[in-house]
Amino acid sequence: GITPKAGQKWRINLVRTRRVPGTTTGSAQWNMQSGDLKNVDKFGTLEFNSEFGVLNRYREQMSGDPLKVERKNELFAELPRKADGRYKVYGLGAFLINSYSAKFKKENGPTWHLRQKKMLEEMRDAADATPIGYPWLSYLGTKEEVLELLKKNNWKFACNLHNSSQDRQAIKEGAVLKVRANLVNAADPLLHKITMQWGHDRFTRDSWIIPHLSWVVSTDEPTNTIYESHSVTKNTEKVAELNKISEEIKKSHGFGKYGLFDNFAPNDDADAPFRRIAFLKYWNDKVIGFKSKERDLVKHYAPEVPFMAVNAFNTVSTFRGIEVFPDFAEVSDIGCVDPYPTSTLAQCGRERAIYHTGFSAKTLNDMNRDKLTAVYVQAFNYCGDKTDMREWASQALKNGADILRWYTDANLETAPGCYEEMIRISRIVRKMKPLALPEKSPVGILYSYIAHWGKFDIEQNAEYALFAIMGEKLKGNFKFISDYEVADGRTNAADYKLIIAPNLKYLTRNVAGKLVKFVENGGRLIIFDAEAFAFADDGTALTEQRKKLVGAEIGKRRSDKSIIFNGKETVTEAAYSVKAPADAKIIATYADNTPAAFERKVGKGSVVYFAAEPFRSARQINTPGEWGRFLAGEMVAAGEKTGHKFWDFMIPKAEK
Repeated sequence: GITPKAGQKWRINLVRTRRVPGTTTGSAQWNMQSGDLKNVDKFGTLEFNSEFGVLNRYREQMSGDPLKVERKNELFAELPRKADGRYKVYGLGAFLINSYSAKFKKENGPTWHLRQKKMLEEMRDAADATPIGYPWLSYLGTKEEVLELLKKNNWKFACNLHNSSQDRQAIKEGAVLKVRANLVNAADPLLHKITMQWGHDRFTRDSWIIPHLSWVVSTDEPTNTIYESHSVTKNTEKVAELNKISEEIKKSHGFGKYGLFDNFAPNDDADAPFRRIAFLKYWNDKVIGFKSKERDLVKHYAPEVPFMAVNAFNTVSTFRGIEVFPDFAEVSDIGCVDPYPTSTLAQCGRERAIYHTGFSAKTLNDMNRDKLTAVYVQAFNYCGDKTDMREWASQALKNGADILRWYTDANLETAPGCYEEMIRISRIVRKMKPLALPEKSPVGILYSYIAHWGKFDIEQNAEYALFAIMGEKLKGNFKFISDYEVADGRTNAADYKLIIAPNLKYLTRNVAGKLVKFVENGGRLIIFDAEAFAFADDGTALTEQRKKLVGAEIGKRRSDKSIIFNGKETVTEAAYSVKAPADAKIIATYADNTPAAFERKVGKGSVVYFAAEPFRSARQINTPGEWGRFLAGEMVAAGEKTGHKFWDFMIPKAEK
């Protein structure tokens, strides 16, 4: 190391990153800046005197609206609509009188309690349900007052099948998968038993609620507690029980060798990716099994009421990619995500944040097996009084949302501008016919859960960058397809002419084989993962499949930050050497004229392989350059046009 001296000034940044063999999960940094996070000119400083050092954080002056998206065209009435149906809006709850401080109510006079009634009247055209659901309806008044409110406003209300009181009861009775003193993970069988009994008791005791239910929702963001509850490092009171779960995972999902994944252990061994894959396969199957039984319970008492297995798949700041969307769709009538771009901005930077709502909506909707798609839209006061709610709501709708749900603390005290905008947008959305979006495309983007789990990838930069470039920039139509759906035939790869695969390092042997057949039978596969077909989920190498499709072994990492692509220097994120096979056509090179990408025929189809990965971050989306031209050409060649006008959809601005 270097010993500092008085008078020296070092450039410094502090970064927190979770690392596993060969990859990272992404990171959070201390300095506040936009653009390239490796730009030393935007680092903080560590200045030394004779006694100590002074650490100074770099804070870049952001614009007043760092998440603003500049749009040249905004279309609304001009776009084609479906002949029937309409959007629904929920979640306008923060205006309730109990949400206001005593000081605010006092300052606004003795008749303040009348303001809540007026606000309920204001919202009559803005929502499809009461702001509070069961079992908390008492906030709205007596049973008779609630029924009168439902009749007056033509409203229904939601029922929360799971609530925190059940967690506390489960912990008291000895739940294994607990977090601290008040939370239990959804995979805990005792919690599931208590939830089932609660539902039976309430639907029997309060049967009057059933005709008025908008939906029944179970667990909220179950992945929030997944790692701590299953960690022998954190959950030290239940080590013996967790060791039994580990043995169960080995037998059921870990090929006899990969057991429980402890997120708080070092995990720097070669088996860590395969433990995580086995654990998350097990966890999904366990929770989905419980949700299937909960759905049966709901349908027994309320057969016409939609069931939402998970209140929200957590996409708050990143995109965890833990819950298998298409499998949860099999036991749920509604899927839901909760993207909050300001959180993404703080953790991942502007480029990854600006289209986060649309990306979350489309990824879920494309894999939601024709079930209803709900999207939480941010309406809380993180970025000034009146945020980009119109942009975010529009992104949700043009990417397939059927239901808008506001997550809000906006009221007349906290953020009156947000409150007013929420009401205005909601009224417009409830009155409009749904957008007529394309239902099919010859272009698919393969979303591999197994690869993401093995790579510990929570930012999903590659899929996000492809979404932003192919969608928002090129205005093309495409579909996200999952490895789970390809594996069991719910999605037939042969229905696509072009599949773009940004993450293929880890795959099941089944899916790897189906990709080989897809190409051999005439499909075109574009691989943006230099380490594609490295491992099967059982820990063995996919040597044969890589040889058939790529025709070359995985090379060593290089330091190159750009390649020569179509005769132009083009930025890339990660570079590997590769020895191109004899039958390959080189389409890009490094500065030393060695191959960076090539194309080759395989059977009746073709493979394009990039040893230089362009999308490990989201920075390419603003100036995609040759990557944009390449992707546009590939979409057109597959029979998919660019320039779809639905990408220009925007809810109208408020009148001045």
